[in-house]
Amino acid sequence: MFIRTIKINQCSKGGAPEMVARKLNRLITEHPTLIRSKERHQTYHRPVLVIMDRNMDLITPIQHASTYQALIDDVLDHKANRVEFNVKPDAATQEAVKRRGRIPPPVRKKLDIDPDVDPFYSRHKFNPFPEAIESNGAELQDVTAKEGQIRSKTSGTGGADAAAMSGTGGGGGDSSDLATAVESLPILLDRKKKLEVHTSILQAVMNEVA
Repeated sequence: MFIRTIKINQCSKGGAPEMVARKLNRLITEHPTLIRSKERHQTYHRPVLVIMDRNMDLITPIQHASTYQALIDDVLDHKANRVEFNVKPDAATQEAVKRRGRIPPPVRKKLDIDPDVDPFYSRHKFNPFPEAIESNGAELQDVTAKEGQIRSKTSGTGGADAAAMSGTGGGGGDSSDLATAVESLPILLDRKKKLEVHTSILQAVMNEVA
């Protein structure tokens, strides 16, 4: 409360808040000390006293959720499963532009995220933001390691791989495993691409809140 000052009372119409505000106004107008204070400070900045019902929920509207999806909505341009944000150009582009005496403009990125076709977003959109960061790093590391294993199996063997995959190389079990690994590579690369999209979005959110 502001001592010895005349407040501007604001309240919702009807109910207890209006009743309290009317009584307070009447008390102010009848109080001799406050009347003299009002006469001395006609142009003084008056504080606002807001009177609300105790049943009004003030916490929920101002509480900020820290989930992955909530932060995307809050700090990035997110409409209809499309996220847009600015990123700095890569180092080579920045250097080339600076040599021409200009400041490199930011690059506008547009990325699509759909929980119906994006397993990572479906799993983590309601999770706390730090958990989404940690999971993205772990899953991307795992996918990259699996991709490296598949490529190491298929590189440097030339025609032996083709013979093995067709079953003419004599190594039945090994050829079957190799064929399965090669067939899984496109799915793995698609998953990696989606994870890299989220890596960019996570970084953009961190840049905004930092």
